[in-house]
Amino acid sequence: MILLLFDNGQRIVMTVMVLLITIASLNGQTGNGPPLQLKQVIAEVLAHHPVLDQSAGRVKLAKAQIGKIKSRQYPQVLAQGSYVYLNEVSTIELPMGDQLVSRKIFQEDNWDFELMAQYTALDFGRRNTAVKMARQQQQLAAHVVSQIEQQLSLAAIKVFHSILFTQEAIEVQNEQLASLHRDLLRTESLIRNESATSFDLLTTQARISKTENQKIHLESQRKIYLIALNKLMGKKGHTFPSLEGSFDFERQVLDKEGLFQKALAQRKEYAIAKKEERLKELQYNLALKDHMPVLNLGLKGGFRNGYLPDLAETRSNYTGLAMLSVPIFQGFKTSYDKQAAKIQRQIASSKSEEVRNEIYAEVSEHATNLASNYIQLENTQLLVAQATEAASQARKRYENELITNLDLLDAELAVSQARLALLEVKFQCVLNSYQLRWALGETLQ
Repeated sequence: MILLLFDNGQRIVMTVMVLLITIASLNGQTGNGPPLQLKQVIAEVLAHHPVLDQSAGRVKLAKAQIGKIKSRQYPQVLAQGSYVYLNEVSTIELPMGDQLVSRKIFQEDNWDFELMAQYTALDFGRRNTAVKMARQQQQLAAHVVSQIEQQLSLAAIKVFHSILFTQEAIEVQNEQLASLHRDLLRTESLIRNESATSFDLLTTQARISKTENQKIHLESQRKIYLIALNKLMGKKGHTFPSLEGSFDFERQVLDKEGLFQKALAQRKEYAIAKKEERLKELQYNLALKDHMPVLNLGLKGGFRNGYLPDLAETRSNYTGLAMLSVPIFQGFKTSYDKQAAKIQRQIASSKSEEVRNEIYAEVSEHATNLASNYIQLENTQLLVAQATEAASQARKRYENELITNLDLLDAELAVSQARLALLEVKFQCVLNSYQLRWALGETLQ
């Protein structure tokens, strides 16, 4: 920034070059690689953001839970062995001919080895319901991953276009500064010819300072957005990617009712709410079966000693088992489980309706914003055309000495301001277009 100081209308000193803080140590540097386009940025974010690793882990956990529950459909087989040494054993006297013979009832060394298999033959659908619940949990976790991907994609899109906006706004400011410096030189020439006053020069300098401040703010914002982008992409350090993109967009047909039905079919939030509702329905069905009996079958066989008459002899043995468990009284547990499951089912249904209303509100909001943006875009394009023509006319009038240098300066600044306004409206159009696509549940790229 060039600073000119005056005293009593006389130019005294000095031209001071103020190097804008490159914030090189703070801001970092732009990478030397090829510029990244939006699709590449989104792909980088989805590939490296840690929250997706956590969500993918939950999907795997839910899948493992399904396998765990399905394992109940198979027999449970257990091998076990035992050894018992008895220091003292009981004896019994048995008549053997004319005399009594003392015989051991137990062996001092007792051992037993057996295989045991147990199988739940009948549980009135408990296992199948549990498997269905686990599958719902897995699908729920997968929907959550997709939801997070949509949110991260939208965040990347916002940051990406915010960087593009600040870059193009800085270019407009640079062009405005170049124009102001030309005006400054012209004003200095007029002062030497006594056709302008020091006030004209001071006014031009003030506008240069104001534009420089705006540029500094934009540069600072750009660096902040670049830091945010690096964070989303999982990158560290002070080297930032260069970006390539535009504010081109396609106009959408803003039929709110049609858009709402499309959103209900595609939004992961609504799918998650319906999965939660289905999960609570299964939980309620499971609670209804708490009072039902369970039939378990078992079979075990093996080898052991301790059988009369030869306690030391090893013999094979097997045992069959059928056990029917019928709940009679559980302290009103079943009743309370049913009541809790029914309430949770009602809450889940209410949550689905709430999500439905939120989706409708979001679709309506972004469609309304976008419709306003379309009107603003047409109006701002007209303002740019008017300001450009006014500046052209002002230059001709200035050459004919019909207006002052400050009048010409005002006309040229109006062009820059109109261009900035048009850039901002395009920026809002692009953001609201993506916001609407996000509200509709479309894949963002």
